[in-house]
Amino acid sequence: MMDMLNHQKLIEKRERERERERGREREALPIEYLA
Repeated sequence: MMDMLNHQKLIEKRERERERERGREREALPIEYLA
């Protein structure tokens, strides 16, 4: 039971980190790509 909870937390942590990375990539893009 605890393993399931820990696994879920790991997945959520990984997803948050992935969102941060994606946000960083978006910030790094030149303005032209966003237009």
